[in-house]
Amino acid sequence: MTKRGNGAIGPHVVFAILLCALVVAQGEALAATPQPVRMKSDLSRERTFVPSGGSVVLYDQVDQPSRTSVGSSNGPGADPEDASGADDFAVPLVETWLVKAVDVVGVDFSEKPSERVRFYLDHGGHPGTVIATIRNVAGINSGGVLSIPLGSHAPTLEAGHYWVAVQSNQPQHLFFWRLRTVETARPAAWENPLDGFGTGCTTWRKLNSCFGFDYGDFMFALEGTQHGS
Repeated sequence: MTKRGNGAIGPHVVFAILLCALVVAQGEALAATPQPVRMKSDLSRERTFVPSGGSVVLYDQVDQPSRTSVGSSNGPGADPEDASGADDFAVPLVETWLVKAVDVVGVDFSEKPSERVRFYLDHGGHPGTVIATIRNVAGINSGGVLSIPLGSHAPTLEAGHYWVAVQSNQPQHLFFWRLRTVETARPAAWENPLDGFGTGCTTWRKLNSCFGFDYGDFMFALEGTQHGS
């Protein structure tokens, strides 16, 4: 006969304790796993940009917002979670653009980040040669819209096919660039050089091939001035 009330812990209680400990440990491990994708349910409105003084909207694909955002940030040193998104645009044949600002829609949980913006030539549907890099720019984040002035480093772009990449400089990797539900021109690209997220996208790849999305464009706009050539 089993005695009760003597303070002994039965085997079923021990099993329950061990099971709870395993669930907690698994939950903590999952929480610690890097997650490059964030979901957000706010689809209440599309953003409308009012360009700064002397500028016009050169390019705009800030429409058709999805609930998905993808990490695009740069930490100090060789950080496995460093990743970058990029998307393409075209300057029409008879125009030359001076790009003074880049506006991106995203989720930014950091307090005072800076940004790095790069412009690339197109190479077979992916970012190719870097033609301009603007480092440590203080963007203005207002309601999920990050407006990044390019200052004296604003690039002049002649007619052609280009890509723009935006990264937030922050060790916590808390900037996530919002996606659209549709694509314009080429699908967006993404890379994570040290593969800290385990996608295998260590060089520029189509965003939807990295994550299995059915869509793949980032929400962004370009501001500046344009001239006929």
